[in-house]
Amino acid sequence: MTDVNLSLLDHQYDFVTDFEHRFCGFVGGYGSGKTYSFVAKGILLAYLNKGCEGAMLEPTNAMAANVLEPAISEMLNDHGIPYDYRATPYPTFYLHFEEPGETEYEEPTIVTSTIRILSAENYKRHVGLNLAWFGVDEADTIKKEIALKMWRMLMSRLRDIDAKVPQGFTTSTPEGFNFLYDFFVREPEERRREGKSTDDRKYYTASTYDNEENLEPGYINSLLE
Repeated sequence: MTDVNLSLLDHQYDFVTDFEHRFCGFVGGYGSGKTYSFVAKGILLAYLNKGCEGAMLEPTNAMAANVLEPAISEMLNDHGIPYDYRATPYPTFYLHFEEPGETEYEEPTIVTSTIRILSAENYKRHVGLNLAWFGVDEADTIKKEIALKMWRMLMSRLRDIDAKVPQGFTTSTPEGFNFLYDFFVREPEERRREGKSTDDRKYYTASTYDNEENLEPGYINSLLE
């Protein structure tokens, strides 16, 4: 495995391939492709940070087991990315990437990237991690106070000196003026008024209609009704 090629819609591509900002978010309606984008970005960051450790979080352990883990397995299998999986002490994927030799005569080596699957509700248990990147799914469905503490903890764990693309990212449905609004809108506005830079973060938005071609006929009408 020497490359990762993923099929992305335009609105997904902008978010998934943003490796310039240290923090980025994707806020989209139901069925807008958030989960696919979340998993795709995680796998790409594992590839770009070969040999490092990353973490992907769902609000609860149940969501991690029922939504995230199957989605990661499916994408890895669909794209022929070899991996191992261990369920304890917490679910972990080990992705194996080929690293070419320095000369044409040297055999390629296999470099393994680690993805820890964690829950936001138990964020205090993850303080010992040393991460190259992290992602949080459905961040705005988490209580605002917990989301803020969890995000700050993860930001402090983003410290692997071997990381090529250190980044924290999140996806969520629009849930009003919660954590994501504060982090991606209110705080940058305050920093700009103080003459401070806001170049470290960016967020993207999408509508359910943006993914209409991949949704079941009648899905959007049922939401409207």
